[in-house]
This record gives sequence, structure tokens and C-alpha cells, in this order.
Amino acid sequence: MATIPALTAVEGSLDWVDDTTPSADPTTISTRTSGGVLTLASYSKSGVCFFLRDDPPADTRYGSLPNALPADCYASNDGSVTYGSSW
Repeated sequence: MATIPALTAVEGSLDWVDDTTPSADPTTISTRTSGGVLTLASYSKSGVCFFLRDDPPADTRYGSLPNALPADCYASNDGSVTYGSSW
């Protein structure tokens, strides 16, 4: 399971936070694991909140919130994200 301690052990240079904590920069990753589905959110330097959803055995999907504020960039805030097969 993708827990914050497990993700930190794999990539310690990133700041892994829970699903309600916003990402205000590219190195802070908001994470949610629910029903075996991993959702990640990160705020880019260009002002876009990017999402990644990994749903095994289905595909990894990608989405974004282009006009989001950093305070709105967290993994549980993906209800209006349209996911696709690429960014």
C-alpha cells in the first residue's frame, strides 16, 4: 500500500503529505489511497495543479486543475478533474 512512510522511503527528496494538505510547490505531493487507488496532486511552478491516479490493474491516468490556487491543490480535491491517458 502506498502510505506516506512507504513513499518517503522510496523518494525521500519529496515532501509527502496527506490528502487534505495542499501542495504549494512541485516538491510537496498530496497523497490519497482509497480502495487500492492512489491519487497524487502537486502544484507546479507554472501555477497548474497536476494529478496522477494509479488504479491497478487499470491504467495510470493524468489530470490537472489549470486555474487552481495552491490552497486548492490537494489529492482529495479531484472531483472536477477530467482524467486522461496523458497530461
